[in-house]
Amino acid sequence: MANPSSFTLSSGHVMPAVGLGTFRVKGEDCYNIVREALRVGYRLIDTASVYRNEKEVGDAIRDSGIPREEVFVTTKLSPRDQHGYEAAMRAMRMSISRLNVGYIDLFLIHWPGRSGKRLEPKDNYQMRMESWHALEDLVEEGVVRSIGVSNYTQRHIEQMLTGTYTNAKDGSTRAIVIPPSVNQVELHPLYPQTPLRRYCDLKGIHVQAYSSLGQGDERLLKHPLLEYASRKCDVSPFHLLLHWGLSIGCSVLPRTSNIERVESNLISTQPDHAFPSYLSLLSSLVAESDSIHSEGGREGMHGGGRGNIDPSCACPRSKRREVVVERVGEKRVAMYESVIGCDIDQLQPIKFCWDPQDIE
Repeated sequence: MANPSSFTLSSGHVMPAVGLGTFRVKGEDCYNIVREALRVGYRLIDTASVYRNEKEVGDAIRDSGIPREEVFVTTKLSPRDQHGYEAAMRAMRMSISRLNVGYIDLFLIHWPGRSGKRLEPKDNYQMRMESWHALEDLVEEGVVRSIGVSNYTQRHIEQMLTGTYTNAKDGSTRAIVIPPSVNQVELHPLYPQTPLRRYCDLKGIHVQAYSSLGQGDERLLKHPLLEYASRKCDVSPFHLLLHWGLSIGCSVLPRTSNIERVESNLISTQPDHAFPSYLSLLSSLVAESDSIHSEGGREGMHGGGRGNIDPSCACPRSKRREVVVERVGEKRVAMYESVIGCDIDQLQPIKFCWDPQDIE
């Protein structure tokens, strides 16, 4: 089956299936990469307040000469600004001003908690809901078209869809009016998020994948199954991972600081490039990863501690979390070893970013 070129969100707006991620790309480098991405055909650009590059992204879009309505722009509310309706509204208006592209196609709440706070405060829920209220008001104003969340678990979304909160404006009890269109989460074959994806699909929430390449970590990119499949497809592991994300119905956000790689990432994901027989090999790995995560093999977060939420949200600087696979049945061992000649002990489901599960 061919890869999708776009997805229609619950808001009714159409979002390209492949976008350019701009995390860790700043200044002139960001401007140049976004200009090149637009030149070669990207029509979705993903930024965020914490990336500190919204101005450069906006400048590149305006200078590209491409009509505004042809470019889909995503940005995100920083955890440091999730301190009530007024703080969130001020921060989001500043993002809109920095981008200066007329309107925002998709505005996300970047993280379910807040910077500078422990994970447990019960008012995290209230702050999330007030931030959402601000987003709904921006949709009503017409300066934001679709709204969503990032790094939300099923529990966070359930609270959002079914709960109420006290309206900070007038003290009334309020429920959300507009459901989220998107949940942007870390997602790759070693952290496939299958239960969350199923839940979001049931609720009409599109799942968008970041860290499709596992932050470039060799534990994913040099995984024996991935190496075998990429050799057979004659494509790089990077590109096969992007294909896998598209094949399960997610949009993807390849990120690079190498301007020469921008075009190849896009070309590799075009609808006429598909490798279903070898993507099924990765499905075997996904099944194994799902079984490990469902058995509760989560280690302590942040290297065992429960520290403050880092404002970079998606990829904090603290120690990455790793979940080690238990030895599996002899049949699966035999299958892996017969197909790729590797030892089962090499197979380790890994999550590369922080886990939001513990945030109240």
